[in-house]
Amino acid sequence: MLNKIKQRSKEDDGNSIIMLGIMLIMATLLIGGMLLDISKAFQMKSSYVDAARKAAQAGIREQNTQGFLKAEAAAEAIRVYENIARPSVIKDGYMSHCNKESIGRDVDITVYFMHGGTNNGYADNTFVRGSHSITMNNKDINPGDELPDLMAKLNLSSTTKKAIQDAKYKGIEIEIIEETPNVILPGASKISLTDNDIDFNCQLLGIREGASQYIGETGVYY
Repeated sequence: MLNKIKQRSKEDDGNSIIMLGIMLIMATLLIGGMLLDISKAFQMKSSYVDAARKAAQAGIREQNTQGFLKAEAAAEAIRVYENIARPSVIKDGYMSHCNKESIGRDVDITVYFMHGGTNNGYADNTFVRGSHSITMNNKDINPGDELPDLMAKLNLSSTTKKAIQDAKYKGIEIEIIEETPNVILPGASKISLTDNDIDFNCQLLGIREGASQYIGETGVYY
């Protein structure tokens, strides 16, 4: 279609002006759709990032008597993230996932245990991922689940729990890839592009937040 409009716009008659007008409308539609969809995705990502930040803060409170993180730190971070993220966005709604065949979000929430801190031989504020991580799908988490419920679902062996504590981790990093569908861009791209190799249907939202020091109050996450 775009090629036909270009050819018509070169004609020396009134049709060229009409064709140029059509092209201008298409460009406006495409730009407007891009701004609308990007703005929506930005707002949703902000909610997810805020949830991840609070979840990481909640998770690092799960320490042993020596101040090193336990396996429960990852489970608590996952629990808090999902409990905040669900009501913060459109819960199980169309805008929270791109797969039309699935019902609601379907994402893996991964928590990495981090080495770092001056006491462990690292520079200030330098943390690196250790050899342990815990992943859980959001669909395995019920709204009323508490920390013991998630630990039971993870079914970690006593050997794994001990290995995490013995590794002397001081921080965690939570990582998720959320998604949201575009509303305007798919339709605009179909009428504006001849080669539609680019997928305009979905935007992936990469979320990554970490914490190594609890800075809030008990029961209050910042």
